Amino acid sequence: MARLILNPATRISYVALRVISMAKMVAWYQQVLGLAVLQASAKRTLLGVRTNRRVLVLLETGATQISTQVAGLTAFSLALPTRGALLKLAAGLPETVLPAQWFRSGFGLGVRLTDPEGTQVILEHDAGVQAIPPRGYDFANAQTQPMPAPKLTKAPPERLLPAGAAVGRLEVTTSQYIATIGHIETVLGFVRQQESGQRAYLTVGDNTHHIGIELVADAQARLRGPSDAGADYVSLVVPDVATLSLLRQNLTAKQWQNFDYNAEHQYLRVAGPNQLIMWFSVA
Repeated sequence: MARLILNPATRISYVALRVISMAKMVAWYQQVLGLAVLQASAKRTLLGVRTNRRVLVLLETGATQISTQVAGLTAFSLALPTRGALLKLAAGLPETVLPAQWFRSGFGLGVRLTDPEGTQVILEHDAGVQAIPPRGYDFANAQTQPMPAPKLTKAPPERLLPAGAAVGRLEVTTSQYIATIGHIETVLGFVRQQESGQRAYLTVGDNTHHIGIELVADAQARLRGPSDAGADYVSLVVPDVATLSLLRQNLTAKQWQNFDYNAEHQYLRVAGPNQLIMWFSVA
Protein backbone atom coordinates (compact mmCIF):
# COMPACT_ATOMS: atom_id res chain seq x y z
CA MET A 1 0.00 0.00 0.00
CA ALA A 2 1.38 3.41 -1.00
CA ARG A 3 1.95 5.95 1.72
CA LEU A 4 -1.31 7.62 2.74
CA ILE A 5 -1.62 11.37 2.22
CA LEU A 6 -4.73 12.55 4.04
CA ASN A 7 -7.31 14.24 1.81
CA PRO A 8 -6.38 17.96 1.51
CA ALA A 9 -9.97 18.97 2.23
CA THR A 10 -9.66 17.60 5.81
CA ARG A 11 -10.28 20.30 8.40
CA ILE A 12 -10.04 20.59 12.19
CA SER A 13 -13.57 20.99 13.50
CA TYR A 14 -13.03 21.70 17.21
CA VAL A 15 -10.84 21.01 20.23
CA ALA A 16 -12.36 19.36 23.33
CA LEU A 17 -10.95 20.34 26.74
CA ARG A 18 -11.53 18.80 30.18
CA VAL A 19 -12.04 21.61 32.68
CA ILE A 20 -12.02 22.12 36.44
CA SER A 21 -14.18 25.26 36.59
CA MET A 22 -16.73 25.47 33.80
CA ALA A 23 -17.85 28.97 34.81
CA LYS A 24 -14.31 30.40 34.83
CA MET A 25 -13.36 28.78 31.53
CA VAL A 26 -16.55 29.83 29.73
CA ALA A 27 -16.08 33.41 30.93
CA TRP A 28 -12.45 33.47 29.73
CA TYR A 29 -13.22 32.12 26.26
CA GLN A 30 -16.08 34.58 25.91
CA GLN A 31 -14.45 37.70 27.35
CA VAL A 32 -10.88 37.21 26.12
CA LEU A 33 -11.29 35.40 22.78
CA GLY A 34 -14.76 36.50 21.78
CA LEU A 35 -16.27 33.03 21.43
CA ALA A 36 -20.02 32.72 21.80
CA VAL A 37 -21.86 30.04 23.79
CA LEU A 38 -23.72 27.98 21.20
CA GLN A 39 -25.05 25.27 23.52
CA ALA A 40 -24.68 24.59 27.24
CA SER A 41 -25.64 21.92 29.77
CA ALA A 42 -24.46 21.04 33.26
CA LYS A 43 -21.47 19.09 31.92
CA ARG A 44 -20.75 20.43 28.42
CA THR A 45 -20.48 23.82 26.75
CA LEU A 46 -20.05 24.38 23.01
CA LEU A 47 -18.27 27.61 22.10
CA GLY A 48 -17.75 29.05 18.65
CA VAL A 49 -18.78 31.63 16.07
CA ARG A 50 -22.25 33.04 16.60
CA THR A 51 -22.89 34.13 12.99
CA ASN A 52 -22.53 30.67 11.41
CA ARG A 53 -22.95 28.50 14.54
CA ARG A 54 -19.53 26.92 13.97
CA VAL A 55 -18.26 25.05 17.05
CA LEU A 56 -14.55 25.64 17.77
CA VAL A 57 -14.12 24.61 21.42
CA LEU A 58 -15.96 22.02 23.53
CA LEU A 59 -15.58 22.25 27.31
CA GLU A 60 -16.36 19.17 29.41
CA THR A 61 -16.43 18.95 33.21
CA GLY A 62 -14.59 16.27 35.17
CA ALA A 63 -11.04 17.58 35.57
CA THR A 64 -9.71 17.82 39.14
CA GLN A 65 -5.98 18.36 38.74
CA ILE A 66 -3.61 20.59 36.79
CA SER A 67 -0.27 19.09 35.76
CA THR A 68 2.84 20.78 34.39
CA GLN A 69 5.07 19.58 31.57
CA VAL A 70 2.36 17.31 30.20
CA ALA A 71 2.63 15.51 26.89
CA GLY A 72 -0.02 15.66 24.20
CA LEU A 73 -1.95 18.60 22.82
CA THR A 74 -0.74 21.68 24.70
CA ALA A 75 -1.80 24.48 22.33
CA PHE A 76 -4.15 25.19 19.44
CA SER A 77 -4.73 28.14 17.16
CA LEU A 78 -7.81 30.08 16.22
CA ALA A 79 -7.03 31.24 12.69
CA LEU A 80 -8.65 34.55 11.71
CA PRO A 81 -9.51 35.32 8.07
CA THR A 82 -7.68 38.66 7.81
CA ARG A 83 -4.86 40.53 9.50
CA GLY A 84 -7.33 43.30 10.32
CA ALA A 85 -9.61 40.85 12.12
CA LEU A 86 -6.67 39.64 14.21
CA LEU A 87 -5.58 43.17 15.14
CA LYS A 88 -9.13 44.25 16.02
CA LEU A 89 -9.60 41.24 18.29
CA ALA A 90 -6.18 41.78 19.88
CA ALA A 91 -7.01 45.43 20.51
CA GLY A 92 -9.79 44.29 22.80
CA LEU A 93 -7.72 41.92 24.93
CA PRO A 94 -8.32 42.69 28.62
CA GLU A 95 -5.51 43.95 30.83
CA THR A 96 -5.49 40.64 32.72
CA VAL A 97 -3.87 38.81 29.76
CA LEU A 98 -1.36 41.52 28.83
CA PRO A 99 1.44 41.76 27.87
CA ALA A 100 0.73 39.14 25.22
CA GLN A 101 3.39 37.15 23.34
CA TRP A 102 3.43 38.16 19.67
CA PHE A 103 5.21 36.12 16.98
CA ARG A 104 5.63 35.73 13.22
CA SER A 105 6.36 32.67 11.08
CA GLY A 106 6.60 32.49 7.30
CA PHE A 107 3.53 34.40 6.23
CA GLY A 108 1.94 34.15 9.70
CA LEU A 109 1.33 36.67 12.46
CA GLY A 110 -0.13 35.82 15.85
CA VAL A 111 -0.37 36.24 19.58
CA ARG A 112 -0.12 33.49 22.19
CA LEU A 113 -2.27 33.39 25.34
CA THR A 114 -2.84 30.81 28.10
CA ASP A 115 -6.30 29.94 29.37
CA PRO A 116 -6.97 29.73 33.15
CA GLU A 117 -6.28 25.98 33.25
CA GLY A 118 -3.03 25.91 31.30
CA THR A 119 -3.86 25.30 27.63
CA GLN A 120 -2.22 27.77 25.28
CA VAL A 121 -4.49 29.42 22.72
CA ILE A 122 -3.04 31.18 19.69
CA LEU A 123 -4.85 33.91 17.80
CA GLU A 124 -3.27 34.17 14.38
CA HIS A 125 -3.66 35.14 10.75
CA ASP A 126 -2.13 32.95 8.06
CA ALA A 127 -1.61 35.35 5.16
CA GLY A 128 -1.23 32.40 2.80
CA VAL A 129 -5.00 32.03 2.60
CA GLN A 130 -5.24 35.44 0.90
CA ALA A 131 -2.25 34.97 -1.41
CA ILE A 132 -2.35 34.10 -5.09
CA PRO A 133 -1.06 30.54 -5.65
CA PRO A 134 1.66 29.40 -5.63
CA ARG A 135 2.60 32.18 -3.20
CA GLY A 136 1.15 31.23 0.14
CA TYR A 137 2.28 29.97 3.53
CA ASP A 138 6.04 29.44 3.65
CA PHE A 139 6.20 25.86 4.94
CA ALA A 140 10.00 26.11 5.11
CA ASN A 141 9.70 28.84 7.72
CA ALA A 142 6.99 27.51 10.01
CA GLN A 143 8.82 27.98 13.32
CA THR A 144 7.60 31.00 15.24
CA GLN A 145 9.89 33.92 16.06
CA PRO A 146 9.10 36.47 18.81
CA MET A 147 8.31 40.00 17.65
CA PRO A 148 7.22 43.29 19.24
CA ALA A 149 3.49 43.87 19.47
CA PRO A 150 2.21 45.45 16.23
CA LYS A 151 0.39 48.76 16.21
CA LEU A 152 -3.21 47.97 17.08
CA THR A 153 -6.25 49.59 15.57
CA LYS A 154 -7.71 52.70 17.18
CA ALA A 155 -11.16 51.71 15.97
CA PRO A 156 -13.53 50.07 18.48
CA PRO A 157 -12.14 46.58 19.17
CA GLU A 158 -13.98 43.52 17.92
CA ARG A 159 -15.41 41.34 20.69
CA LEU A 160 -16.78 38.44 18.63
CA LEU A 161 -14.94 36.06 16.35
CA PRO A 162 -15.66 36.67 12.64
CA ALA A 163 -17.46 34.08 10.54
CA GLY A 164 -14.26 32.89 8.86
CA ALA A 165 -12.51 31.87 12.10
CA ALA A 166 -11.41 28.22 12.37
CA VAL A 167 -9.05 25.98 14.30
CA GLY A 168 -5.92 26.20 12.16
CA ARG A 169 -3.18 24.13 13.79
CA LEU A 170 -2.24 22.14 16.85
CA GLU A 171 0.90 22.04 18.99
CA VAL A 172 1.83 18.68 20.49
CA THR A 173 4.51 18.22 23.17
CA THR A 174 6.09 14.78 23.45
CA SER A 175 8.81 12.80 25.18
CA GLN A 176 8.33 10.18 22.43
CA TYR A 177 9.37 12.31 19.49
CA ILE A 178 10.25 9.62 16.95
CA ALA A 179 7.14 7.53 17.68
CA THR A 180 4.86 10.56 17.56
CA ILE A 181 6.19 11.99 14.31
CA GLY A 182 5.92 8.53 12.76
CA HIS A 183 2.31 8.23 13.91
CA ILE A 184 1.28 11.65 12.59
CA GLU A 185 3.08 11.16 9.28
CA THR A 186 2.73 7.52 8.29
CA VAL A 187 -0.40 6.48 10.20
CA LEU A 188 -2.56 9.63 9.96
CA GLY A 189 -1.25 10.84 6.60
CA PHE A 190 0.11 14.31 7.40
CA VAL A 191 3.05 15.61 5.33
CA ARG A 192 6.29 16.56 7.08
CA GLN A 193 7.26 20.06 5.93
CA GLN A 194 10.04 21.01 8.32
CA GLU A 195 12.14 19.37 11.03
CA SER A 196 14.93 20.64 13.26
CA GLY A 197 15.54 17.57 15.45
CA GLN A 198 13.57 18.90 18.40
CA ARG A 199 10.65 20.33 16.45
CA ALA A 200 8.71 19.28 13.36
CA TYR A 201 5.88 20.84 11.37
CA LEU A 202 3.42 18.64 9.46
CA THR A 203 0.45 19.69 7.34
CA VAL A 204 -2.56 18.51 5.39
CA GLY A 205 -3.55 20.55 2.34
CA ASP A 206 -1.69 23.01 0.13
CA ASN A 207 0.04 26.31 0.81
CA THR A 208 -3.17 28.34 0.83
CA HIS A 209 -5.64 25.89 2.42
CA HIS A 210 -4.18 23.73 5.16
CA ILE A 211 -4.18 22.54 8.73
CA GLY A 212 -1.01 21.80 10.67
CA ILE A 213 0.55 20.06 13.64
CA GLU A 214 3.71 21.40 15.26
CA LEU A 215 5.50 18.71 17.24
CA VAL A 216 7.85 19.75 20.07
CA ALA A 217 10.22 17.35 21.86
CA ASP A 218 10.40 17.60 25.67
CA ALA A 219 12.14 14.83 27.58
CA GLN A 220 10.39 15.86 30.81
CA ALA A 221 6.85 15.76 29.44
CA ARG A 222 4.66 13.10 31.05
CA LEU A 223 1.33 11.67 30.04
CA ARG A 224 -1.80 13.35 31.33
CA GLY A 225 -3.68 11.53 34.03
CA PRO A 226 -7.39 10.77 33.61
CA SER A 227 -8.34 13.76 35.76
CA ASP A 228 -5.84 16.33 34.44
CA ALA A 229 -7.24 19.50 32.96
CA GLY A 230 -6.54 20.23 29.32
CA ALA A 231 -7.01 18.61 25.93
CA ASP A 232 -9.27 15.58 25.74
CA TYR A 233 -9.48 15.07 21.97
CA VAL A 234 -9.53 16.84 18.60
CA SER A 235 -12.43 16.53 16.16
CA LEU A 236 -11.56 16.56 12.44
CA VAL A 237 -13.87 16.33 9.43
CA VAL A 238 -13.04 14.61 6.15
CA PRO A 239 -14.96 15.31 2.93
CA ASP A 240 -16.33 11.83 2.21
CA VAL A 241 -16.68 8.23 3.33
CA ALA A 242 -13.93 7.14 0.92
CA THR A 243 -11.37 9.26 2.82
CA LEU A 244 -12.48 7.74 6.11
CA SER A 245 -12.23 4.24 4.62
CA LEU A 246 -8.70 4.89 3.29
CA LEU A 247 -7.59 6.10 6.71
CA ARG A 248 -9.04 3.00 8.34
CA GLN A 249 -7.27 0.77 5.81
CA ASN A 250 -4.00 2.54 6.54
CA LEU A 251 -4.42 2.02 10.29
CA THR A 252 -4.84 -1.70 9.65
CA ALA A 253 -1.92 -1.86 7.22
CA LYS A 254 0.34 -0.10 9.73
CA GLN A 255 -0.89 -2.51 12.43
CA TRP A 256 -2.14 0.38 14.53
CA GLN A 257 -4.53 -1.26 16.97
CA ASN A 258 -5.70 1.65 19.11
CA PHE A 259 -8.67 2.85 17.06
CA ASP A 260 -12.44 2.44 16.88
CA TYR A 261 -14.46 2.56 13.66
CA ASN A 262 -18.21 3.09 13.47
CA ALA A 263 -19.57 2.58 9.96
CA GLU A 264 -23.15 3.47 10.87
CA HIS A 265 -22.27 6.89 12.28
CA GLN A 266 -19.26 7.40 10.00
CA TYR A 267 -16.57 8.18 12.53
CA LEU A 268 -13.11 6.90 13.33
CA ARG A 269 -11.46 7.43 16.72
CA VAL A 270 -7.66 7.14 16.72
CA ALA A 271 -5.56 7.23 19.91
CA GLY A 272 -1.89 7.95 19.33
CA PRO A 273 1.26 8.41 21.42
CA ASN A 274 0.96 10.89 24.32
CA GLN A 275 -2.78 10.13 24.51
CA LEU A 276 -3.31 12.29 21.42
CA ILE A 277 -6.87 11.35 20.46
CA MET A 278 -8.38 12.37 17.14
CA TRP A 279 -11.96 11.78 16.03
CA PHE A 280 -12.42 11.78 12.26
CA SER A 281 -15.95 12.10 10.89
CA VAL A 282 -17.54 12.83 7.50
CA ALA A 283 -18.51 16.46 6.91
